[in-house]
Amino acid sequence: MKQVIYGSVCGVIVFFSILLFLTIANRGIYEADLENAADSAMKEAMAKAEETPGQVSSLGMATALKKALSDRESPHQDDPNYGITVSLAACDPVKGILSARFEGTFTTPLGKTGHTSFEKTCVFEREATERLILYTFELPKGAADDQDIPALIAGYRTAAGEPFSVPSGSAYGINGWVASVDHRRYSTETLKSMLVSDYFDGCVFMAVA
Repeated sequence: MKQVIYGSVCGVIVFFSILLFLTIANRGIYEADLENAADSAMKEAMAKAEETPGQVSSLGMATALKKALSDRESPHQDDPNYGITVSLAACDPVKGILSARFEGTFTTPLGKTGHTSFEKTCVFEREATERLILYTFELPKGAADDQDIPALIAGYRTAAGEPFSVPSGSAYGINGWVASVDHRRYSTETLKSMLVSDYFDGCVFMAVA
């Protein structure tokens, strides 16, 4: 009797171990597919924007992204729960920034609907007569997930020597920003009084309460 119970327990453990492995592997496949789809859609949307410089709008970019996804041939078309949606997080033709959030659905090994998401930010390639510095403002990933919003709050390209552009953080309970370049904490007012320099190129300002 003990051997039967022991064998049953071992069988259950093996079954759930295999199921866990399949679940992780299955999610990894769909996450990779979502990232590939996002990369392809962003490239197509950016190429379309470069065809009509100075005429880029948020609506136009959102339409271009959705069309790129709908035209894409996916290896998972037989999955009844498979799908990808996109929402524009930021589109600033003047600053040259495009950011979007992609969300995918798929069927798990248990037959339920799984969910995955991916955020991507691109910078327009364009000629400029002055040096532009790129910097972004973001929420910590945990905080963004809790509020079900994109981590990227805003991104800017500002000419060196000009004042910082800083988003209002009141809606998120933000009292300051920690810069990735020096790990110092800056208040919104302090940043607004500072001038942009090469030192902050590529800097990520992470929100802190």
